Amino acid sequence: MRNRDESKIDKFFEACLDIVFEDGLVGITMNKVAKTAGLSIGALYTYFDSKELLLENLFILIKKKSSAQYFENLSYDGDFRILLKTVWRNILKHRLDFYRESIFIEQYYHSKYMTSDIKLKTDIMIQPLFDIIKKGIKESEIKDMDYLTIATYLIGPIAQLAELSRTGVKPITDTSIEETFGLIWQGLKA
Repeated sequence: MRNRDESKIDKFFEACLDIVFEDGLVGITMNKVAKTAGLSIGALYTYFDSKELLLENLFILIKKKSSAQYFENLSYDGDFRILLKTVWRNILKHRLDFYRESIFIEQYYHSKYMTSDIKLKTDIMIQPLFDIIKKGIKESEIKDMDYLTIATYLIGPIAQLAELSRTGVKPITDTSIEETFGLIWQGLKA
């Protein structure tokens, strides 16, 4: 059995991200991935038997890395608003710093490739966000409503801010971050 060459796998993953960023998930073919990576189609099939397996592995890897960044430097003790804002800022920072990856996550999540098994595997990775929201509800810091609705309310503005910044319409500043989170907090607080 051949040793796994992680540098080749990284090239294939980078190629996928480039293709999705330019053409969307629909633009992914095994031939195009190999060509974009500058490697042979045989090498690609050595590591991934199918496009589905390639995309699934990339999705899970990105979700693991992004989730780790979302929840770094958190203090669960103390002010709940600060905790929630820290997570929110971490997610925003990740979206800005890893825009291609964020686009891939969104497109994959809403594609035919997303199965209930993959969803279960990756939902566990963002469980800390759900736990934080549930903590806020339990402690009467935020409104007592469905935690998934609250998560959606938190995450939606992040995608919009990042897109406005990326397209040059409105740069993200400390003021815009404070104002946006302030609006979110006003809508959530109990």
